[in-house]
Amino acid sequence: MEMLQSKSDGENLIGKFGVGFYSAFLVADKITVSSKNAADDKAWTWESEIGASSYTIREASPEDQASSNCCLYVLPRA
Repeated sequence: MEMLQSKSDGENLIGKFGVGFYSAFLVADKITVSSKNAADDKAWTWESEIGASSYTIREASPEDQASSNCCLYVLPRA
C-alpha cells in the first residue's frame, strides 16, 4: 500500500480521533500509533506532529508488526 497522507481540506483531527487522543498533544509534539488488524497481514503506523495539519500512514516497521503501540514524544519542560 502506498503511503497515504491526508491534507487539511476540511478534515478535523479532533473529530476523527476524539478529544482524549487529541489531548495527547498537550504533552507531546509528535505521536505515532502502530496497529494491526487481525484480518490484515500487515501492520500500519499513523504519525502526526504538533502544528501539522496532516498525518501520514505507512506500513509499520518489522518490530511493530506483532503488536499495537502508541508512542508520545514528550515535550521538554520549559
